[in-house]
Order: sequence, then structure tokens, then C-alpha cells
Amino acid sequence: MKKAILFAFAPLLAACDMEPTTGAELDLRDREEATLQSAPLADPIVARGAFATEADRERFEADVLPSARAFLAYWAEGGLSVPHAPARLFISPPRGTSATEALPQLYGENIFDDLRALEAEVASAPSNRAAIERIDAFTCERPPLHRGFLEDVEEHADNPDVGPADIAQALRRKHEELLGPDGTFSFGTDNGEFELPLRRNCSYILLGHSTQPTRAHPYLERDVVNHELGHALHYGLWLASGPLGERLSTTANEAIADILAHVFDGDPCHGKVLDEGGTPVDCRRRMDVYEQSVSDAFWGFGRADHETGQSLRQLIWTLREEVPADALRVAVVDGIAAVQVALNQIDAEPLANVPIFDDEILATRYRFVREYEAASAFFHAVCARLGDAPPACGEHAQRIGDPRLAMREAWLANAPTSIGRSGVTLADGRRVAFELEGALIRQMTVTLADGEQRSYPGDPDLGFPEAERESTSGRITLWFPEPGSTAPDAKVGWTSDGELIAR
Repeated sequence: MKKAILFAFAPLLAACDMEPTTGAELDLRDREEATLQSAPLADPIVARGAFATEADRERFEADVLPSARAFLAYWAEGGLSVPHAPARLFISPPRGTSATEALPQLYGENIFDDLRALEAEVASAPSNRAAIERIDAFTCERPPLHRGFLEDVEEHADNPDVGPADIAQALRRKHEELLGPDGTFSFGTDNGEFELPLRRNCSYILLGHSTQPTRAHPYLERDVVNHELGHALHYGLWLASGPLGERLSTTANEAIADILAHVFDGDPCHGKVLDEGGTPVDCRRRMDVYEQSVSDAFWGFGRADHETGQSLRQLIWTLREEVPADALRVAVVDGIAAVQVALNQIDAEPLANVPIFDDEILATRYRFVREYEAASAFFHAVCARLGDAPPACGEHAQRIGDPRLAMREAWLANAPTSIGRSGVTLADGRRVAFELEGALIRQMTVTLADGEQRSYPGDPDLGFPEAERESTSGRITLWFPEPGSTAPDAKVGWTSDGELIAR
């Protein structure tokens, strides 16, 4: 019989204003429950969730949690700490678990009354913003409930046609669907995730169950748990050091979380790939190899992801063999701090944070600039702390790559958001302008040398121009349908290097 094992620490329940729940209080049909409440209030980690088996619970308690506590202690010596301490870990119920069973496991027996009380509080809120704040506070105490709902309702915060009563009604419908006969509740399938909600009033880590035979449950992977705690540590430093923008660097974030986890454990293999018998046979990522610079990896994939910062991982892994552990720890913390400075400098640029939906030229420009400059800042700060003596510190060009400075200027000059209605005149005398509405490009207008104007609206079906990117050159083309053309696929394109082309 498959068992769901309840695991709870009393400090987390107190933080959530709940009464501790014991296995004897739950009636989850054919599942057996066990409750553990033993952590002192000073524990740096509190956890709550459900396990597939008793053996999983015991392994989490005996192996994963001690590793996580030691990890936080190790980096605390370097000055790092989590925001909103203690660190909170939520382990998802197994996939497909009924919400009426899962919610009491995670949030206590009073959760259904709490949901109804939230509906009433939202309905009585004096404004949409106040209603959203009440939902946000509820979610901070009981993550990840309402996370997706918050993202949706945020779009209507300033809509005069929507009021708190409407938000409460939509929330009630969500609850009815969740608690209905087909409602299930789980999260983080095949994954772990550090969450820092938009308002940054709280933070927490979600750990799911694996559905893949080649990997263990994320909550049983020490390096995965420490990776997510690593995110908490670098955000903790940034939030304590001053303002932090919304648009960050995936390259730096993911590389830093891996670096923190594996400098601590000394294992270059992240995320063990298992064979049929559960024996590790491969790694999802490695710390000790890299093939591309950050710049080349970005252009090869088209954006940043977990792999873009591989050269940073390998840099630190190389330095482990060349400098004392305490010196490297200080250097890594310096590198983390430098990333925030670089990102804040980018955010100070006039167009760095304007709403962008259609303008893929400007969006790509700032995506690349953030990834490149954050990685470069980390590299320089680490090596500056170490005196630039290690040979790997002379490899900035190889590891970080081409900054594409000329292309950056062209992207900025030729982005529709930059050009707007004022327009730009081409060498052949044609003038190109764009009609913008918020984050949307409504149409492109081309004025010929004789004064004739031609308008090219955004794609009527998609609602925005089609974007095409050449991975090698980085050239971006925004394609607009050709009105009145006898060829159904005829389009006119505006490129990131300032050309009008046709196809």
C-alpha cells in the first residue's frame, strides 16, 4: 500500500498561525500518516509536507535535513543568510492527491474555514490593491496556494470595472473547483523551486515528487535541496544590500545556486541520473566542464537557462584546486554582491524596464545585456578578491565571451520602442515609424520619398509581429503582414540592424 507520510515542524505551524496536526487527526482513506514534531525554535529550517513512504520520510529526516542545516551554517560563515528566516520547505503531496486530503496535510485541519474566511476578507477589502494584499499574505503563510490566482488577478488591480467583490467571487469559484470531486493538489513535479513572490514579503522552497524513473524525488536529492537554499542565500544578500529589480539574470542565479551547493559538498555532479536499480550513472549538470562562453551559450539557445552559466561553474571548480577554501568562500560572496550592482546599473537605463511585449528587439537586447554583464561582474569580483593570480582568472574572454557592444547600440537605436512615432530615416529616403500602445506595436508605417505612406499592422491573428532570430549573427526581424498582397504569406520585416526587408 502506498503511504503518504505527514512531516511537520511545530515552528512552521506557529508561523502559519495553525494548530499542529497529528496523524491521528487525519482520515485519508487508505493512507497511513506519521507526524514528526521535534525541531527547536532555533532551527534554521522548518519543513512540512507529505512523503510517498515512511522510508522517504526517514531519509529526509536523517540525510537531507542535516545536510541542509550544515550547508546554511557553512555559508553563514561567509556572511550569507536566507531572507525571511527560518528557511521554509514545503514538500508536495504525491501527484493526483485529492485537494481535500492534501490541504489538511500541509496547512492544518482548519484550512477549509480559513479559505472561506479569506473570501470574506477579500470581499470586504476597501480596494483591489487591499484585496490582493490579503490574498498575498494568505499565500505567504500557506504556499503555494493562490500563487497562480494572484498572478492573474494582478492584471486587474487598477481596472475600474473590477472590484473586491468580483475578486472574491473569482476566488470562491477557484476554491469550489479545487475542493470539488475532481480537484487535486500538488506542486513542483520533478522539480524544486525557490519562491520569492513579487512583493517579497516572504520566501519559501517547494519540493515535488519525481515522475521519472531516472531520478529520485527532489526532496530526497541533497544537492537539489541545497541548490534551492542557495537561491535563498543569494537573494538574502541582495535584499539586505539595497534595491533589487524584478528582471534578474538566469545565468548568474542558476550558476550561483549550483556553486554554493557544490563548493559545500565537494561533488561535481549535480542531479544524479539513476539506472533501473536506482544506482547513479550520470549527472544532469556537472561543475567541472564547460564548452561555451556565456555569450555563445545565450545565442545558441536564444535565451538564458540553467546551462548558460556553465563556464562560471567550471571557473569556481577550477579555483577550488588553486586557492584555500576560506578564500574561495569570501570570493564567491563578493561575486554574488557584484551581480546585484551590475543589474542595478542596467535597471537605471531609461528603457531597461519599460513594458515590452511586441518589441523582441529591445527585449532581446536587455536579456543579453543582463546575462552578459551579471556573469562578467561575478567573474571580475571573484578574481579581484583572489588577486587575479589563478590562471583561470585570465580567461574572461573565453569564459564570458563577446560583449557584442556594437550590436547592443544597433538594437537600442532600431528597437520600435526607441523609434516610436518620431521615426527614423533610412539611407534611401524612406522613413519608418511605429505606433505603440503600452507594450504593444499596433502598426509600422513606412513613408516613401514621394510622401506616400504604407501601414503594416501587427499580425491580426497573433496580435503582435512575428519575431525571427538568427542564432549566429543575433539579427532579429519583426515581420508584419503585407496588406492587400495577393501572396497570403507576404510580409515586410524590420530588422535589428535597421533594414526593411520583404519575403
